[in-house]
Amino acid sequence: MLSVTLRQMEYAVAIETYGGVSAAAAALHVSQPALSVALTQIEAILGKPLFRRRPGSPMTPTSFGREFLLRARRIIDDTTNLVTLDDAVPQSPVRLGVFKDLAPLVLAPILARAQRELPDVAIRWQTLTFEEIAAQIGRGPDLDLAITYNLGLDSSCQRQTLMELPL
Repeated sequence: MLSVTLRQMEYAVAIETYGGVSAAAAALHVSQPALSVALTQIEAILGKPLFRRRPGSPMTPTSFGREFLLRARRIIDDTTNLVTLDDAVPQSPVRLGVFKDLAPLVLAPILARAQRELPDVAIRWQTLTFEEIAAQIGRGPDLDLAITYNLGLDSSCQRQTLMELPL
């Protein structure tokens, strides 16, 4: 069974973006015949045309072509994201401040889960008073994250509710 390659998907998306094979070939720095052959191969594999071809007019996707190109773009984007995934992993330790009264309840499960799900991420944690957390979070190099009660923190702090406790 033949399958469409990522390069062929990129070529098809470029043809749509630039309105034709010649313009797409120039933008991709490949020959026009190479791009034409790739398009012919894709359409042979899929068994349907991707574009309407009218002399003197830009190539426009068929209804099947529009759906193919939509999915091809997603695949290309996902592949790009996979290739750059390593850039998303922090290279220095994540600095976590935990409110001292919450630490006995939440710290062990959080660290265990982080180790399981994010083994390449180092976490440097410390227990702090609420005042210390409020002074450090979002104000410089001291803390990246904090686990505390949502009481009186600076409104510029980005927040995520982890749980709600009954009063």
